[in-house]
Amino acid sequence: MKNLQPTGFDLEPGVLIIQWTDGNRTAHDMGILRKQCPCATCRAERDKIESPKGLSSLRVIQSSTPTVARAQILQVLPVGRYALTFHWNDGHQTGIYAYDFLLKTTISR
Repeated sequence: MKNLQPTGFDLEPGVLIIQWTDGNRTAHDMGILRKQCPCATCRAERDKIESPKGLSSLRVIQSSTPTVARAQILQVLPVGRYALTFHWNDGHQTGIYAYDFLLKTTISR
């Protein structure tokens, strides 16, 4: 897994498929990836929800805003030789998804 690199991507409705240098392909649910975004802002939002006082600090999301269930990746960009970042349909683009993380969050291989 140390030298494993993506060699290509396919964006299907709701699913990101990554081809790897070892010949394997992994499928990733976009809703799950968006929900698990590793950026500092998303982590802070998840911490608010999980804290006992979380209900008082939740943001109101308008129905016209994309939700996790409808999350779509619009663009995939490499970050060095260790991660990918995604541009999402909700405008978010700061999460850096390490290859190790992606390999652990597959829905199928």
